Amino acid sequence: MKLTRFSYNRTEHFGFVNDNRFYSFKEFSLNTADPDQLLSLGNYLKKLPDSRITAEEIEKNIFSIAKEGIKRESVKLLPITGNPPALIDFALTPTHLFNSALGFIDHEFSGLKAFISRRVIKKRIDKAMAKPFYPYYKGNCSVISGEDDTVVWPSYSAYLDIEPELAFLYGNEKERIAGYLIFNDLSARDVQFQELSELSLTRSKDFDNGIGSFLVTPDEAGNVRELQVKLTIGNHEPLKSDTSDYLISPEKVVDYLLSIAPIQTGTVVGMGTVPGLCSIERGEWIPPGQHFTIEFEKLGSLTQHFPEKVDFSGEHRWRKRNDLV
Repeated sequence: MKLTRFSYNRTEHFGFVNDNRFYSFKEFSLNTADPDQLLSLGNYLKKLPDSRITAEEIEKNIFSIAKEGIKRESVKLLPITGNPPALIDFALTPTHLFNSALGFIDHEFSGLKAFISRRVIKKRIDKAMAKPFYPYYKGNCSVISGEDDTVVWPSYSAYLDIEPELAFLYGNEKERIAGYLIFNDLSARDVQFQELSELSLTRSKDFDNGIGSFLVTPDEAGNVRELQVKLTIGNHEPLKSDTSDYLISPEKVVDYLLSIAPIQTGTVVGMGTVPGLCSIERGEWIPPGQHFTIEFEKLGSLTQHFPEKVDFSGEHRWRKRNDLV
């Protein structure tokens, strides 16, 4: 099942998508002991698995109860969650970590230091990934952008990058993984390297987080470590990748987090960046004013925009970009 949040006739709705038609749960009378379980995403997550069973029953009977749904062009898609209680992002794709490390080395070092860094980085990443603990950071869950939004480009960065990720929403103890979504982990790269060395990801991350409009239930998503991923920048040919690089499954991610502390219902958990799509890996930077679409097989897509004008006021730590003001 593909759940969604959208605006229609200036009213926010929580509902689902079937055959490219949008349905609001407000349209349906619930003959249950808990008629409010589908009024919002928050209610849905708290009431799992009963709420999912009710939602699936509604979807199964939409044609028999003569509900036509709403056309895609009539709705404004919203982030599936606009106010998560927490945002946790893992780094579980060693190929991306290696590729991006090479990108950072290219910008940060030169000569012998760059040569030595390239030689040792692969061994360090492999050693880190072999340990029984997995790195993650906690993002700013109060800043969320969604479908067709212009993302924030911070004035102190000249190198804004996108990071397409598979993410999931935590449900509750009875049904831990509520579903999967697209996460765009935006990064100010020329700030990030210094923060990594200081064990702090703040200015390089806290300005924006892209969240897709759909939450796909685990049964419909299938094996999420076998999904095809595409990134289309403007009118260029799509760049292709997949989710096979994830070290562990989402279920093991939940086990790991719960071994540390409780997880709040509605928490967004990112699995890590899909390799081969980021500018830091490819060496080609998306210019201001450009739009891009992140597409995950079975999960839908997320289209966002870089602002037309960037008032860069920081210091050029890396090579100066001629496409910035």
